[in-house]
Amino acid sequence: MTESETHRAPEGAPRPALRERLLPQLFLLAAGALAATGQMYLPLPLLHAIAGSTGAGVQAASWTVTAFAAGYAVGFLVLGPMGPRVGYRRLMAIALGVTAVLTALVSLLPTIQLVLVVRVAQGFAASAFGPSAMAYITRHFPAHRRALAFSVVTSSFLASAVLAQVGAQVLGDLWHWRVAFVASALLTAMATVAIGLALKRDVPDGSIRPSAAYRDMLVAAAMPRLTPLFFVALTVLFSFVGLYAAIQLTNPLDVAGNPRELLALRASALPAIVLAPLLMQPFSRVPAGYRLALSVTAAALFLALAATSTTMVGSVALFTVLLGCVVLAVALAAPSALHAVSAHAQHNVSGASAMYSFWLFLGSTASAPVVAGFGSLGFTGLSVVFVVALLLGAVAALLGTIRR
Repeated sequence: MTESETHRAPEGAPRPALRERLLPQLFLLAAGALAATGQMYLPLPLLHAIAGSTGAGVQAASWTVTAFAAGYAVGFLVLGPMGPRVGYRRLMAIALGVTAVLTALVSLLPTIQLVLVVRVAQGFAASAFGPSAMAYITRHFPAHRRALAFSVVTSSFLASAVLAQVGAQVLGDLWHWRVAFVASALLTAMATVAIGLALKRDVPDGSIRPSAAYRDMLVAAAMPRLTPLFFVALTVLFSFVGLYAAIQLTNPLDVAGNPRELLALRASALPAIVLAPLLMQPFSRVPAGYRLALSVTAAALFLALAATSTTMVGSVALFTVLLGCVVLAVALAAPSALHAVSAHAQHNVSGASAMYSFWLFLGSTASAPVVAGFGSLGFTGLSVVFVVALLLGAVAALLGTIRR
């Protein structure tokens, strides 16, 4: 009996289309990605409110982003390899469930010191979702559907940066910053229940030792051909998260004084994130390394134009469009980077991907403190820092491709 006959539905029984079986799972994975990663960006529109409520300065409040990102980066290395032993569905549900509890706890804390401690734990817990989701797709989705599934989940990680900020600003303006965290905890809890009930169960394999995955990560960290890509990862989220922190703290074009303009500015990135997967198909004809270099260079160029527009043109509409172009370039860079990592890593893709993710989120840990510490430079001055970082990342991507 062939494998197709083994899985054939009984005679006369309705056989659901493959798309009908996969779409609900993909929707839940995307929702989980939004809930897990969105927690990092949630405080960005709320920094002044958090500072006022906890008796801290804005610079101290900006560390709420860094604390989560630090826990998230380390969690990738520690929790990522646990998926085969725990089970991917179970680990995703545990990650989201613990994240929901810790998110609710943040809303109750009176001091910034306690908030920072819980934010580190929150990021550590949330980090287990991403690797498990990607492994779940590899195990349960057919090969011809995986590219789309990976693209949707990757886009959801990026979309979380926008949706979390938009939701936090709306709730913070209407009520209180703590309400934003309560709402996020409830949504994350709903995603936890849905994933735990609806996704396919995979039996944990106790014979697989995480030590082998840890060894693969160490091997990947020492591979010279991957070093340029790790540097690119360090620069991309550093600049991306830093850009939004700079908008919030330096208030270019006085957008912070106009909640509607600020909301439109944040929401303008959503069309770019939706458009990115559609552009990836024709763009994928370019080799991954060159694609990555082009995308990061484009992000630097549009960021430079956006910064210039704030001083020379003064148009909020133009600034909004250019910001959307920056987000589109970053959204194209993300899958290009993963493809480049896969091509360079040869037989150690999982270890290399974990190390890449570690460096990616490690870069975001420095962004908000840099903005808070050097806010006197203004938005234009900070943009120069981010543009230089992106250009260095583009050069690294290009050199890594040429020297491969």
